[in-house]
Amino acid sequence: MKRLVLPMLVALTIAVLANTSALAARATGEDWRLTKLNSIYEVGNITWGSWYSGGVQAGAFYVKVEDFVGKPGDPPQGAPNTVYYAWVYCIEAEAIASPDWYKKLTGQKPLPPDQSKPEIGDDNWARKVWLIQNYGWDSLSSPAKSAGMQLAIWEVVSDDDFDLDNGVFKIQTGQFPQARPYAEQYLNAVKNIDWTTVDITKDICYTDGQNLNEVPVIPEASTLLLAFTGIGSIAGFRRLRKG
Repeated sequence: MKRLVLPMLVALTIAVLANTSALAARATGEDWRLTKLNSIYEVGNITWGSWYSGGVQAGAFYVKVEDFVGKPGDPPQGAPNTVYYAWVYCIEAEAIASPDWYKKLTGQKPLPPDQSKPEIGDDNWARKVWLIQNYGWDSLSSPAKSAGMQLAIWEVVSDDDFDLDNGVFKIQTGQFPQARPYAEQYLNAVKNIDWTTVDITKDICYTDGQNLNEVPVIPEASTLLLAFTGIGSIAGFRRLRKG
C-alpha cells in the first residue's frame, strides 16, 4: 500500500500543476499564436518621441493566426481550435516577434505596450480604425502604399496635427520618398472625419508587448462576381417563370 502512495502523490501534483498552468494561460488571455509568413514594406528612418530614432520596416505583415482559447498549458498545448490567415499592421512597435502569443481584443483600445508611452486617445484610436477600414485592403497593393499606411497609422495614434515632420512621430528628412505621398493622402482623408461616428466594434487588435491591428478582409473579385452572377441568374429565372 505504501508503495502506491508516492506515485499517487506525484500524479496528483502533476495534475494540479497542469491545471494551474492552464489557468495561468487563460488568465493572461494570450491564447492566440501569430506566426509571420510574409511582409510588404519599405525601409527608412523615423523619430518617435524619446523612445526610438532610427531605421524601421514600415509596412504590413501576413500572419498565420491560431486560436488556442481553452486549451490546457501555458503556453497552450495541442492542436488549435481554428486557423486563419490575415494581414496586420503594427500600432506601437517597429517589428513583430514571430511566432509569439497574443491576447485578442475586439472593439477595444489596448494599453500601450511600453508604459513610458502615453495612452492612445479615443479620437486617435477611432481615426486609426477608420484608416484600416477604408484604406487597409487597398494599401496592400504595393510596398509604397503599405509603408504609407503604416506611417499614417503611427502618426494618427501619436499626434493630433497630421504632420509627418513635427510632433511626437516624425519621418526623418528625405526618408520614405515613395511612401510619403501615400501617407499624406491617408492623413488628408482621415483628418476631417467625425471620429465619434466611427464604428470600432469590429476592430481586431492583438496585444503582447506590441500591438498589431488586423486588416479587415473584403470579398475577392471572383467571389463578388459569383455573387452577382447568382443574383442575376435568380432574376433571370424569375423572369422566365413569369413569361
